Amino acid sequence: MTEVHLWAHPRSVIRGNGLAAIAEIAPDAVRLATVYHSARWLSYSSEPGATERLPAGAWSRRVSGTLGLPACGGDADQATESLRSRGIDVIAWIVGLHSSSVAQRFPELAIINAFDHRFTHALCPAQHAVVEHAMALVRQAVSADVDGLDLEAFGYLGWPHTGEHLKSGEALRPIDEWLLGLCFCESCRAGYMAEGLDADGVRQLVRIAIGEQLRRPRPASASTADDAVDALGEDIVTHVLAARAAVTAALVHEVVAAAEGVPVALRVTTDCYAGAGKSSGDLVSLAGLASSLTVSDLQRQGASLPTEVADLIARGITPERVDIGWSVGDGGQSWTEGIGISPRSVSLYAYDQVPNVLLARAAEQWRSMEKAA
Repeated sequence: MTEVHLWAHPRSVIRGNGLAAIAEIAPDAVRLATVYHSARWLSYSSEPGATERLPAGAWSRRVSGTLGLPACGGDADQATESLRSRGIDVIAWIVGLHSSSVAQRFPELAIINAFDHRFTHALCPAQHAVVEHAMALVRQAVSADVDGLDLEAFGYLGWPHTGEHLKSGEALRPIDEWLLGLCFCESCRAGYMAEGLDADGVRQLVRIAIGEQLRRPRPASASTADDAVDALGEDIVTHVLAARAAVTAALVHEVVAAAEGVPVALRVTTDCYAGAGKSSGDLVSLAGLASSLTVSDLQRQGASLPTEVADLIARGITPERVDIGWSVGDGGQSWTEGIGISPRSVSLYAYDQVPNVLLARAAEQWRSMEKAA
């Protein structure tokens, strides 16, 4: 039986009409932002029209990590109690390595690319201190006796980041953004060398490929993989992807162990060249570690979600190990169309960010599909 979940920020739960509005949708669980990046939220339901600046950091008094993550108060603790009073399960939503405050405080732990640019928004998952930090976040969230964990940004993040006014022109293709996101810290260099690669040679190829694209832009081909091979060569691409997949798998192994049996939903993508905060690599291995894998379309791109679901199923990952996340924006669309399975859960993005009537309609559509089945 597919469960219906809502993503929500704790501020949206505890202020104004938040709890009552969520109860109207009757979700089985709320994926509650316990560790989150900074944002400005325009409220649709809890206090319609109000805009609130939400700082980055931990929203539970139990959670601090190991790297001085900013403390934002106990709103998540209060929201958890309120949701449970209505019979709604709480899943701690942790945005792990996408942490501008920590990356800027500890730049030596951030991703550093082929041009020696240290990311201000992303920690490198290959570094031991970062893994320890991620494990601490999970341990501390579990101590709040939550019903599960939703882990986002537990792997490599990419070069683009909309938290700043990004100025990059129009020349970059998806492969160029991936190349700009490859990390060359000492830990990642060691990973490349373990795959038999010359890390300095790979770095130089990245610099050459980006330089050529900026001087004489070429359109993206039909396949990002083809563009990757064109830039680095097939053998290098294979081994770079393998090194990054090994880093992600090692991180996930450690954080799942830190969860001590609490169910872990891991945000993933089948696109190994993506960099939007989803884990990628050997998804079959990741499915063997986590309780479930969450594929999501939170940018309303539509066609990508059914494709990713089909890809997971083709890899032998069963529907009861698949969660689906969808941004509910177009009130005329069928939110179940093209999925083809009854997933473990469907999570709607996000409470207080779209009209409540659309969230309720989407939830009912999934429930009706289950009854029909």
